[in-house]
Amino acid sequence: HNGFLTSKKCGILLFSGADALSSIDSMSTNDVSVLKEKNNHCVTILTTEKAKFIDIITLLYFDTKLLAITSPGNQGNVKQWLEKFIIMEDIQIADVTAQYTMYMIYGAGVFNRLHVHVDDSNTSDQKTFRGEVRGNVFYIYKDAMWDAPVFNVLAGAEQGNSFGEETKSADSNLVEILRVEHGVPERGKELTENINPLEAGLKEFISFTKGCYIGQEVIARICTYDKLQKRVTGFVFNELDENLLIRGNLYFSKKEIGYTTSHSWSPKLHKYIALGYINTNVETNYVEFKNDHLVNSVQANVHGIPFNNPS
Repeated sequence: HNGFLTSKKCGILLFSGADALSSIDSMSTNDVSVLKEKNNHCVTILTTEKAKFIDIITLLYFDTKLLAITSPGNQGNVKQWLEKFIIMEDIQIADVTAQYTMYMIYGAGVFNRLHVHVDDSNTSDQKTFRGEVRGNVFYIYKDAMWDAPVFNVLAGAEQGNSFGEETKSADSNLVEILRVEHGVPERGKELTENINPLEAGLKEFISFTKGCYIGQEVIARICTYDKLQKRVTGFVFNELDENLLIRGNLYFSKKEIGYTTSHSWSPKLHKYIALGYINTNVETNYVEFKNDHLVNSVQANVHGIPFNNPS
């Protein structure tokens, strides 16, 4: 495929008040000070006091608005969680999901097909760009979760159809295949209440130099004492059995050592692949995979993510 644009479901929260930015900084993992400059964006993670995952959010600052893009349907939980820690601070949080439409663009060449005018052609990792299609204004930013040229587009709900038929849409199955191939974790699959950000490979969205935030002590302790118990990784199956599209458990030397979270057929590798977690105290290049739909266990090769090559 040469790229596509497709609608994207997510939640959107609007923050206002003099203490909005400093409050988010004290409640999430990353240093969000980059947002002091207009038209920037930043990815940060919300965790419990025990550093368990709540959501990974993208903060956008444009037109004097500070928005948080949450996982689909999770904006209410995020709002409720943040408001637990607001005492005297001047910060208000509103659910504005219905006011916006989100798109995902896969492949930088899509911009040319759309005839999108972007203020700055340097699509850097932290800049949010103002774009225009037929007089309608959009905000476009690179998705930091992907190693590929993936961009997100934020538009007003009333402008949602402005791209018209110039775009090649993608069904959810293609997006899921690409997500698994690129090793992008998703809430409810790789990212659950039993996982911390380090286990999920999200260290780049954690600041180890800024002040305290919720869950900071636990994350610091895991790093200091090398206490990571499991890690996200990829798995490649050599057998061709559709039951390998169903999640299951992983074994080594007859001991359960992990589990899978997402499965897909990979057109890139011409094999079934999966994402999942494996115990860090196990060093092996292969595991045995079993689920309720397989008669016998199947061997899987442990593979780094993203699945960039067939090795």
